[in-house]
Amino acid sequence: MLPYLETPDFWKEWYMNIYYPTYTRLDGLAVGVLIGFLFQSSNFRTIINRNGNLLVFTGIMAVAFSLWFCRDQYSQQASLFGFTMVAISYGILVTGTVSDTSFLSRKPNIITTHLAVLSYSVYLSHKGVIHLVQMLAEKTELPVSGTSGIITCFIFCVLAGLFYRYCIEKPSAALKNKILGSSNHHH
Repeated sequence: MLPYLETPDFWKEWYMNIYYPTYTRLDGLAVGVLIGFLFQSSNFRTIINRNGNLLVFTGIMAVAFSLWFCRDQYSQQASLFGFTMVAISYGILVTGTVSDTSFLSRKPNIITTHLAVLSYSVYLSHKGVIHLVQMLAEKTELPVSGTSGIITCFIFCVLAGLFYRYCIEKPSAALKNKILGSSNHHH
C-alpha cells in the first residue's frame, strides 16, 4: 500500500488489496469454525454454559475495544490486526449469547430471531441493494446521505432479505425437501 499512501486513490487500493481479498475475510470464518469444533466437546459446552453472561459482557467490551482500535480502518494497526480482533470479539459475544445461562438466550426475542433468520440473505444482497438505493437516489435527486441514508439503505436491505427468504430460500428448501423426500422412498 505504500506507493498509494499519499494518493487520492489510496482508499480504493486499500479496499481492493486489504479489505476485499478472500484471505483477509478468513478470520471470521476461522473463529466460527473453531467455536463449532470446540462445541463438540462437552467440557467446552459446560464451561460456556457456566459463564454465559460473563462471555456476553466480555464480548461486548471486546467488540467496543475492537471498534475503537479500528477507528481509522485504513491505518496499519487496523489493517494488520483489526480483522482478527473484530472476529475474535464477535466470536466471544456469539459464544456467550448461545450459552444456556446467558440472559440473551433465556427467552426468545422475535426481533433477534427474525434478524438471525434474515442475516444471511441480507449479507448476500446488501452491497447490491445499497448500490441500487444510491443510484435511485441520484436519479430522483432524493437526499439519501448521512443518517437518513443509512436508515433508508438498512430498510431496503431488510426488505431484500425478506424477499430472498420468503420468495427464494423457503420455496427452494421446500422443493429440495420434496425431491429428496420422494427419492428416499425409492431406495
